[in-house]
Amino acid sequence: MSDGMRLLLIYERSSHWTAELERLFSGRDQLSIRWRPHKDDFLNEALDADTVLIVADGSDAELGLIRHLRQASSVLGIGCLVSNSALNWEWLARELGADFVLPETTEIQRVAWSVERLIRSAATKRFFAASLGDADADELC
Repeated sequence: MSDGMRLLLIYERSSHWTAELERLFSGRDQLSIRWRPHKDDFLNEALDADTVLIVADGSDAELGLIRHLRQASSVLGIGCLVSNSALNWEWLARELGADFVLPETTEIQRVAWSVERLIRSAATKRFFAASLGDADADELC
């Protein structure tokens, strides 16, 4: 990715949220949105992204995924959309490193606003990490 280009990587089985976000963010030349329905493909690219969005059903495996990503990178933005039946999963996801957790019934404009805010925050963290060195950046996050 070029210096100004931002990458949002979305892990979801269907491409519903990916398509909705692509529609809302169309015309933004500096944002690339990629959909990955398979965990291995997602993990291969996740640490190169600025922000990831995980559409979760509330499984322990998804909690492990969040923990893995946060341990691997303190600057990666991690957002989650979770089914209403698994909303009790939210506090665990936040504790393990998710920056935001929203129910899947959230309006797309609110999801887009949360994602955009997270992308800006992750870009700022990456800037400071590059300026200060990774060890010092971890203290800021």
